[in-house]
Amino acid sequence: MYIQSQLYAATHCQKVGHSRVFAACLRTLDWKVYRAWCVKDACVKPTSTSVCTMISALAYSCAIRGVHVDWMADEQLADFCQG
Repeated sequence: MYIQSQLYAATHCQKVGHSRVFAACLRTLDWKVYRAWCVKDACVKPTSTSVCTMISALAYSCAIRGVHVDWMADEQLADFCQG
C-alpha cells in the first residue's frame, strides 16, 4: 500500500509543477517545498483532498507575491479537485 501511496503522491503532486497556470508563480518561490509537503500529505492520505489543499495553499502564496493564479483554469487540476 505504501508504494501505491508514493506513486499516487508523486504523480498528482507533480502535475502542479507542470501546469502552465503556475509557471509565473513558480519562478517566485521554492516549488520543492510545496511539492514535498504535497507528497508527504498525499502519502499519508492518498486522496485528492491532500493534493488540492496544497494547490490552494500554493495559489495563496502566489497571490501574496502579487501573482494571481486561476488554477481552476487548468482543466486537469480543476477536474481532479472537483471530481
